[in-house]
Amino acid sequence: MFVEVLGWICVVVGFGAFVPQVVAVLRRKTTAGLSLTGLQMAAGATGAWIAHGFLHGHMEQVVVNVLILAGLILILALMQREHHRGLVESWWLAVVTFPVLVSVDLLLGSAAFGMFVVIPNVVVNGLGLLELVRAPSIRGVSWQSLVLNGITQLLWVTWSLFVNDPGATIASGVFAVGVAASLFWYWMRHSGRVEAKPTFGRRQLAVVPDAEVLAGESVLVN
Repeated sequence: MFVEVLGWICVVVGFGAFVPQVVAVLRRKTTAGLSLTGLQMAAGATGAWIAHGFLHGHMEQVVVNVLILAGLILILALMQREHHRGLVESWWLAVVTFPVLVSVDLLLGSAAFGMFVVIPNVVVNGLGLLELVRAPSIRGVSWQSLVLNGITQLLWVTWSLFVNDPGATIASGVFAVGVAASLFWYWMRHSGRVEAKPTFGRRQLAVVPDAEVLAGESVLVN
C-alpha cells in the first residue's frame, strides 16, 4: 500500500514540477533559455518511459509521462514557431530517440534501459545548463519547475528501490544531479552573480591590434 501511494505521489509531484515550465512559456510568450535539442531528446525519452511503464506494469510511470509528453510537445511546437524552424529540424531527434530506447528495454531489460536512458538525460541536462550559461535571457526558464523536478527525482529513486526497478533508480539518480546543477546556475544568473557567457565552450578568433597581426600573433578566446 505504501509503495502504491508513494508512486502516485511521484505522479502528482512529477507533473506538478513540469506545469510551472509550461505556464512560464505560455505567459511570457518566449522559450528563451530552453534548448531545442535537449527538449527533443527529452520528448523521445519521455515516450520511452511510457513504454517502459507498460512493459513492466508500472502505471504510475505511464500516467505522469503521458502528461509530461503533452507539455513537451506543446513547448516544442511553440519553439518551432518562435524560431521559424522546419518540421524535421524541430522533431527528428525525438522520433529517433524513442524507438532506440524502447528497443534497449525490450532486448536487454530494465537495468540496461536505465543506463541507456541516462544518455539523453545527461545530454538534456548538459544542453539545458549550457543554455543557462550562454543565453542572453533566461526568462523562459522556471525555477519552480527546477526545484520540483529535483524533488520528483528523489521520490522516483525511493519508489524504484521499493519496486525493484533498476532502470528508474539509475536514471532518476543521475537526473537529480543534473537538475541540481541547473538550479544552481539559474540562481547564479538570476541573482546577478554571473552574466551570460555567449561564447562559453566555443573557440573564436579574437580581434587583435594590427601590429600583433603583422607580427603573426593571434588570440583564441573562450
